[in-house]
Amino acid sequence: NTSAGQKIEVLLPDGSSMTLEPSSKLIYPSSFVGDERKVFLMGAAYADVESDAKTPFIVSVGALDIKVLGTEFHVNSYEQDSEVEVALVEGSVRLINKQDSREVLMRAGDIVCYDKATSNFIRKNFAAGYYKVILDEGGFQFVNQRLGDIASCLERHFGVTIHIADAAIADERYYASFINDESVDDILAVLNARNFMKITRNGKIINITRSDIY
Repeated sequence: NTSAGQKIEVLLPDGSSMTLEPSSKLIYPSSFVGDERKVFLMGAAYADVESDAKTPFIVSVGALDIKVLGTEFHVNSYEQDSEVEVALVEGSVRLINKQDSREVLMRAGDIVCYDKATSNFIRKNFAAGYYKVILDEGGFQFVNQRLGDIASCLERHFGVTIHIADAAIADERYYASFINDESVDDILAVLNARNFMKITRNGKIINITRSDIY
């Protein structure tokens, strides 16, 4: 388990590692037996999986199984977020919907989002090497993400509470990277470059409403 603002690296029995992000939980056995290596994740993590062609590695996240042989990928699967996001840095990954057995095959540079409301898969692309550098530096990479989900991410990392009063604002989508130790206020200011939001802060409570000029 990790708390808000905390990251830890977990070394698994097979030599694979998973770096847990804030407010996340990982369940795994003391040793892997049988014909698969399976772990359960609630939250977000970066996985560096040891190659084993005979024993697939499976990360179970809610309605999805992420099945790999040996690869590096990032998964974001917080319960309160509207989507599960998997970004593949190296190798290949197979996403499996447990409910209807639909599968999506991913290649390096793919981001696949699973929309919890519609059960649809959405494929996007990114620069795999750049994405890994951002994660290694402790930065943030948002690829066509809803502001509501971005706000949840910032809450977990900075220990604040963000209230968005306007549903249309929460549904705004962004492409943005932050790699210079920006504060939560810095990040929100950049996302508000068009000044369509009014952002007020009282201690650890941040309120976002629509600007009076819109």
